[in-house]
Amino acid sequence: VFFTPQSELFCLDGENRRVLKLGPGGTPQIAFGGVDSGEGRLESPERIRVTSSGRVLVTDAEEGRVVVFDTYGNALFSFGEETLDRPAGMAETPDGGILFVCDTGNRRVHWFRKWAETGSFGREVVPDGGFGTPVDAVYRDGRLYVLDRERSEIHVFEWPRTEEPELR
Repeated sequence: VFFTPQSELFCLDGENRRVLKLGPGGTPQIAFGGVDSGEGRLESPERIRVTSSGRVLVTDAEEGRVVVFDTYGNALFSFGEETLDRPAGMAETPDGGILFVCDTGNRRVHWFRKWAETGSFGREVVPDGGFGTPVDAVYRDGRLYVLDRERSEIHVFEWPRTEEPELR
């Protein structure tokens, strides 16, 4: 579930593999990403995020990608197909410059600038063998918080980074 500054609500309808857009007061407006959506078809929508630039991002776990829509439901493009394996939660820096994506299949967190992967981290910064299953992330006040479902932990990283993210 994600609200825009215009009080539009975007939420996932996983059973029907689509995104629902509701207006102020919960009035249904549009549905998109379902079985007849061509390039924007979602197989297994996992998480949703509306970016600071007004793009609707949906992680499609089954397809290993992030699908980018405009707020009218038009599929614009996707990314991460060659990198991600069962992507889940996402976080964004306040300026919109970096998007973090939790990669549950590879047990890593990837970061993207302008939709291109810039780097990733996992085993090298998380003690005892790395992430179990990183499923969600939040960025706040210079820190990235990553929820690890398998290990029942929240890992905290300083960001922006210098060399590698520092475990705190």
